[in-house]
Amino acid sequence: MNDEELVHLIAIKNIENVGDKTIEKLFERFKSFKTAWNSEEKEIKKIKTNWRILSTLLENRNNIIINEVINQINEISNQGITIGNKFNGQNYPERLYELKDSPSVVYIKGTMDERDKNAIAIVGTRKPTTRGKFLARKFAFKLAQEKFTIVSGLAKGIDTEAHLGALKAKGRTIAVLGTGFNRNVFYPKENYILSQLISENGYCITEFPPYSKGLLSNFYRRNRIISVLSNAVLIIELKNKNHSGTLTQAYYAKNQGRKIFILKEIVEANKESIGWKTLKREVKPIIVEDPDEIIDEINSSTIFQKNLIEHQLEIKGY
Repeated sequence: MNDEELVHLIAIKNIENVGDKTIEKLFERFKSFKTAWNSEEKEIKKIKTNWRILSTLLENRNNIIINEVINQINEISNQGITIGNKFNGQNYPERLYELKDSPSVVYIKGTMDERDKNAIAIVGTRKPTTRGKFLARKFAFKLAQEKFTIVSGLAKGIDTEAHLGALKAKGRTIAVLGTGFNRNVFYPKENYILSQLISENGYCITEFPPYSKGLLSNFYRRNRIISVLSNAVLIIELKNKNHSGTLTQAYYAKNQGRKIFILKEIVEANKESIGWKTLKREVKPIIVEDPDEIIDEINSSTIFQKNLIEHQLEIKGY
């Protein structure tokens, strides 16, 4: 995919309510976003999708100036942000292809590395106990020392401690954002500097353009990326509720075939927690006491998961 293709892909992405499913259908039909952009109305209407979405595309494409899109891409590049897309795989994490709703475009700050195939997500509540914060940082530190890339969501609480633990061990870490990269919309604001450190020792990734604000739905969506980039998910603490971001993360991980861990110490301290009871009933996480147990469990499933990924990619034709 050449630069013109990327420009026209971003132009289509800039049209409100034209989502990734429609974009994929456009590519399937035209094999080129430039061709799709310049196609006659009757050809675009042959796409099998919601007619309102196609009407929005047709009504708005004449209002978008391609040179302005080029300037937008140049501005993003000048900020040290790389744009990746799934249609040629350039700057696009391979594991994202496992998602049924894989993003057409991702924005990355930092550098991807083959070592990131050996990754574990560490997640939990934004309001952890002092003990929970200590355990998050401790496990992230030890797993990073064992060459695991630590993946999390850069939120307050457990996520922050996980990233800091990995950095302290001089390991790699990946932050999946629920906003764009621009400082004015970045959330949480106090972690903006931490995001810069992560970009120097791994990368930050988001499917949302630089000026996208932190809508609640965006934070739930980013959870599917956190788990799909990982071999497994370690939950440190979760809310005393039957619905939370951490539980959503666990559901994504389960559906993606990832192993899900929780610490025995946390379980024993939260036996009556609604969050724990829900997790136990619906996800059935593996209870562990130390990092070595996690490593052993992950290694035992690596061959199986590798074969599964290759099979899924083959089915999707990537």
